Amino acid sequence: MLSSLHVIQGSAMTRILSRNDQHAPVAPEAPIDAPAHDDTQARTEPSDGVAAAVHPRFQRRQIVPDNHFLGLSRQVAALTGLGETESCVSIGVTSAMRHEGVTSVATNLAVAANQDLTGKVLLVDANFAAPHAAEFAGGRHGDGLADLLRGSVDSLDSCVQRVGGLDVLPAGSQRACSELSVSASHVQSLIRRMARSYEMIIFDLPVACELTPCFTIARCLDGVVLVVEAERTRSKAVERAKRQLQQAGADVLGVAFNKRKDHVPSWIYNRI
Repeated sequence: MLSSLHVIQGSAMTRILSRNDQHAPVAPEAPIDAPAHDDTQARTEPSDGVAAAVHPRFQRRQIVPDNHFLGLSRQVAALTGLGETESCVSIGVTSAMRHEGVTSVATNLAVAANQDLTGKVLLVDANFAAPHAAEFAGGRHGDGLADLLRGSVDSLDSCVQRVGGLDVLPAGSQRACSELSVSASHVQSLIRRMARSYEMIIFDLPVACELTPCFTIARCLDGVVLVVEAERTRSKAVERAKRQLQQAGADVLGVAFNKRKDHVPSWIYNRI
């Protein structure tokens, strides 16, 4: 399905998703509508920027909204203090439900940040049960995050793959992914190692629920972005995921609306 991205934050954020409103009312049990159309149009053709590192196998499935992801990258950097109080920030991308497009958003965000920032960016596949980020970016499966956290592999550099100018850390070997028990202290230690070489580290996280290591990893990061499929995801599910992430100690930065449908042709917006 073709996708577009909208980031809502601060006073413009939907009430139930405000990072500053701990007692925001829950919306009715209905799919969340995407925000109104903005002036930046999504583009179907690949560009030299965001689309560069996306594997050709996946390019046919998505719109590549360059300006949206560049905007998301800059908003994330601003919200986490990158370049002001922080020399490196770690960001997680997750969702309340499966199949919301988390890997697509995380990968394109990483490519956009890699294009926009002066320092290096690392994309980390932390979805051990369904690892796709490395392949999505054009890389391959191999030793990665799970192996490093288990201690079966010590060298970060030996696991990182260079794909189209972007550094990608796969989820890890099949055995490591299946046997791993995630420890927050090990995650924090590894992030400190990563921070020596990277300006932004983006984690493709599993769905936000107790059955995955999402909460354990998210609490170790500087911020988390929730991906919401417009007109599909129930508001209560998003509110529950937001609340659970916050209770785990994660900082929910905002929401990325994915796969938004334009019910009004774009040429009409251009006439308004």
